[in-house]
Amino acid sequence: MCDNVQDRSQLIDHIDKRPEGMWKIGTIYSFRNEAKVYGSPMFDAVWGQTVPDAPPDPMPAVLQKLRSAALPRPSDAARSAAEDGT
Repeated sequence: MCDNVQDRSQLIDHIDKRPEGMWKIGTIYSFRNEAKVYGSPMFDAVWGQTVPDAPPDPMPAVLQKLRSAALPRPSDAARSAAEDGT
């Protein structure tokens, strides 16, 4: 199993310093979603113009939330992986 703290730190660093770069593969994180909607600068611009009270740059708040969020317990991560089928 991957080191959650190291993987999480690398992910947050990537979002902060290289958001335009390709995501690292082989981590415990998945960016799949049923709607097949993924973020982009164009999507962010439209979102910011159409959603009332949307912050002009939401990334500082997102990064702060990611940095301060507690890591799941190993039993929670295993249960989540089993539910996802990974």
